[in-house]
Amino acid sequence: MVALDPEYAGLLAAGNAVPDGADAQAMSDAANLNIHVPEGGLLAVETDGGCVPSALKPPFGDGVRVGDRIAVFGRWIVDAAHHVDVSGQKSYRSEVHPPLLMAIGGTRPAESGGTLTRIVVTSRPYLVRQVYTTDVETIYDDSAPDDGPLLAHLNHEMDKLTKADIWHAGLPDSTSIEAHPKIASKPFDGAHLFRFSVRPPAANFGVLQVSFQFTCRSGVGVQVIGAGDHVDVLIALNSSGYQAPRLPPRQPDIWTKERLDAIDTASAGPAALASGLDRGAHRR
Repeated sequence: MVALDPEYAGLLAAGNAVPDGADAQAMSDAANLNIHVPEGGLLAVETDGGCVPSALKPPFGDGVRVGDRIAVFGRWIVDAAHHVDVSGQKSYRSEVHPPLLMAIGGTRPAESGGTLTRIVVTSRPYLVRQVYTTDVETIYDDSAPDDGPLLAHLNHEMDKLTKADIWHAGLPDSTSIEAHPKIASKPFDGAHLFRFSVRPPAANFGVLQVSFQFTCRSGVGVQVIGAGDHVDVLIALNSSGYQAPRLPPRQPDIWTKERLDAIDTASAGPAALASGLDRGAHRR
């Protein structure tokens, strides 16, 4: 949850001004840290948790703290899953979802005493597409056919539960509802430039000292440029030279009727009817 600088408040939609479940703690933190929140509310930056390096998440690292500054570059969207009521009308919340690049950081204690400015930069290794496939072997192949967006795909999957195949003794075509999203063969397309400034925590710092380490894939370039009282970091991404990583090992997540019942009996009813018996849904 991000409190935007005033010049970026135009990124907020009407729905952002209406708090949802994730806003309360963030608003309290902002008040305790004297961070100004625009009248339009907070902007969420949302991504797949598995794409976030462990070094940015406790207990493995101290890369991100509440109150840090963030420079983010990504897809600015309206999330229809976050609808709220604004003056009797349905409205939605804007987000950056998913980010392509994030630079996050703030002041930290220095081993020699005093404070320093520490910045962590990360990019997404994968981009989950909004279409699904029935062929898990072509998940990472943009040229292979897909089975449409989520609703159309799930309708096809439910049809297979009741459609009999005369060549298989009248058995249904499937005994489970499966959802395998396609993964884009590259996490970005085209050429992108990202530039941000890093300044020391105090103006009377004397000599500016900088150390850095970057791990980059081919097609990604990083340059640190001295600029007097600060440094600029320039990141260039070009998909034409980018070598995408392999997909990680598959990790099926099976949802049975009992598992759905444990969450919400009411919501499990239609799912159980649609799937027939104790059949699960698989997703990547």
